Amino acid sequence: MKPFFAFFILLVSSLLLHSCGTYQFNRTKEFSKFEHSFSEIDGEYYGYSIPTKKQENPYNATLLFNLGIESDFFTIKYLGDNKVKIEYTDLTNEGYIQKELILEGKLKKRFFEVYFNKKQLIIPVLFSTIQIDRIRIGKDENGNLVLMNFYERSGNLFILSDSKTWETPYIFIKSNQYLQPRPYFSNGKWGYKDSQENIVIEPKYEFTKTFYDQTAIVKNNGKLGLVNFEGLEVSEPTYDELTLTFTNENAAYYLAKTNDKIGIINTSGEITVPVIYDEFRYGFNNSFSTVLNDKYGYANIDGVIIPAIYAEKFYFNHETGFAKVERDGYYYFVDKEGYEYEAKTEKKFEVFSFIPTPVLVPDLTKKRKIKFEEQFIE
Repeated sequence: MKPFFAFFILLVSSLLLHSCGTYQFNRTKEFSKFEHSFSEIDGEYYGYSIPTKKQENPYNATLLFNLGIESDFFTIKYLGDNKVKIEYTDLTNEGYIQKELILEGKLKKRFFEVYFNKKQLIIPVLFSTIQIDRIRIGKDENGNLVLMNFYERSGNLFILSDSKTWETPYIFIKSNQYLQPRPYFSNGKWGYKDSQENIVIEPKYEFTKTFYDQTAIVKNNGKLGLVNFEGLEVSEPTYDELTLTFTNENAAYYLAKTNDKIGIINTSGEITVPVIYDEFRYGFNNSFSTVLNDKYGYANIDGVIIPAIYAEKFYFNHETGFAKVERDGYYYFVDKEGYEYEAKTEKKFEVFSFIPTPVLVPDLTKKRKIKFEEQFIE
């Protein structure tokens, strides 16, 4: 009986961990009941979700619909027969193009459910693979649109298993609740009107995006820039790409690119990281590694902290706060304040060792402030 009991436990564990993974995050409390019909959610909505405790970073609805673009506004209409129509605008080289997407799914009591991907293959105990990409569409108690995104990639091979699973609710407001200036089109050009339909910025751009915080993206003569509420170009249209980006800590900035170089502009239009770098390699807490001419530095969205002068990418020790770096064949240490320290050797005892081992540590008496211009010296 013991071998059978062990097999039974393994079988049940496998089924619970792998077969039921799809259902472990089936939340429905974010959805409210419809008073009459699902058509109550019909209407036009602002494209970016509003920050909530469960999802602080704004996210674009059209990305949740797997469209691969970001639309400032979108419209939902229930067609009946388990079909929903999504209308949105796609920005192309020729300007804005109106498009639509028909989603087929299943209408439930509180939401409309659509599977973009649903693959499950399960051989109990031996093998399983699950791929789920699903969205649920409904409304909350305030009448806002709720898009609940569920994602799972999991599986097992005998006792080895791996799983990536999450379910996230995003809340969207009706377009008439968006009170900042909105793009409008007249005589072949784009400008802005306020919520009362008054012109606040005359139409003179090839295209305009909605405002986020204090600025909005505009295009003129094939280049992108930023404009504020008063119509002042706080960042002249000189960039090939401007992308509104959010950090994990809900801070917003614009990723700017031109002539294959990259930098950062804040939402006030100020250049915080000059558009001179070849690449950003993202890290944590609004920070990232910078790459310039195959040398590495460190910056965050507020500015350059360590110029790109080191031979290899480096990482800060979370306990000491220092990172070991290499420059001109020598080792140094740097901190997150932008100081470089000469290295010295100390003997320390390693774990389970009775003999001290020589290790490099920063010499706190020999430090210097690294100058921004050093990254341009060959």
